[in-house]
Amino acid sequence: MGVESALDELDRFFDTWPGTQSFANAVSETVSRRNYAPEDVEQQLWHVAERSSGRTMRRVLELETGSQSPPADAPRSVAVLAAGRVPGLALEGIAAAIAIGAKALVRPSRDETVLQHVVARLRDGEFPRLAERIEVAPEIPWERADAAIVFGADETIAMVRDRMPEHARQRVAGYGSRQGIAVVMASAASDPEWARLLADDVLTFRQAGCMSPSWLFVVGTRDEAAALQDTFGRALAVARDRHVASLDIAQDVEQRRASDADVLGAIAAGLAPTSAELYAGDARLTIVRASDEHDLVEHVGMLRSLLQTAVIAAGDSDEHERIVETLLARTGITRACAPGQAHLPDPLWPQDGIGRIAPLLGR
Repeated sequence: MGVESALDELDRFFDTWPGTQSFANAVSETVSRRNYAPEDVEQQLWHVAERSSGRTMRRVLELETGSQSPPADAPRSVAVLAAGRVPGLALEGIAAAIAIGAKALVRPSRDETVLQHVVARLRDGEFPRLAERIEVAPEIPWERADAAIVFGADETIAMVRDRMPEHARQRVAGYGSRQGIAVVMASAASDPEWARLLADDVLTFRQAGCMSPSWLFVVGTRDEAAALQDTFGRALAVARDRHVASLDIAQDVEQRRASDADVLGAIAAGLAPTSAELYAGDARLTIVRASDEHDLVEHVGMLRSLLQTAVIAAGDSDEHERIVETLLARTGITRACAPGQAHLPDPLWPQDGIGRIAPLLGR
């Protein structure tokens, strides 16, 4: 099956998958094993389906290579490794491999809860030729890998490079250890929704992956920062239950009381002198106060090599746009979004700024 036919098959599969038992089983297993809220898992897998569709991959090919067809020297086999804490990442790696005409050699994570249900539907349903493009094995046959896609820790990416044949070591798309951040401007106080939406960004998948903020930069005077932190701390304390499937009351009530006390304690402590810690369950944020935009750039810049997504909360659209442009130009972030959008990257966003297909071609 050629690339065009394979991309058409990807469209047919992902257009229909969300309404199938396969999709329901993937959601159910993820919820059962990870205790994520069903709504969060469903939204994530809907989004993965969009990012992995043939339509999207054609546009990615064109954006990253200048053509909707892969080059003649594209890899024939791509190793795919993805941590399983964020549901569905392996599917995005598989789609990238198929888009360049390669076979995906997939080693499932021990936390994987989605891949097996997708592969079963491909093999048992109407997509056997697409299934032939996917080889799932407990170990990657490294000698056959011409490129690799890795979602995981920097150490895992380094291990993969070491294991790859020498000719393929420059064709590794490594999406490693990064940090999501949030920036809250003093003007955000005029928006009644920013704190609730940002709390959802933090607690979805309990900060797994790089898109949930783990740093919160508050820009303003000490009094303005304290008020914003107070607002956000309270939103965080009540948001936690929205993002878990079930609560073990006997064990969890005490934990929640302790975590809520931590949140309120951090609020009461203020920013002393410029930073504090904020907790909700097992989610943790480091809060840093910046006096102005110049100070913000200096603070954020210290995380340059670790940065990925920045969630920007500002009450004024012009200010929001200015902060986004400044951080993209002067720090290491590769993506900026409004509160509530942290886990919904644009389908064409080049993951971590390196691209989804270009690294597989050595570009």
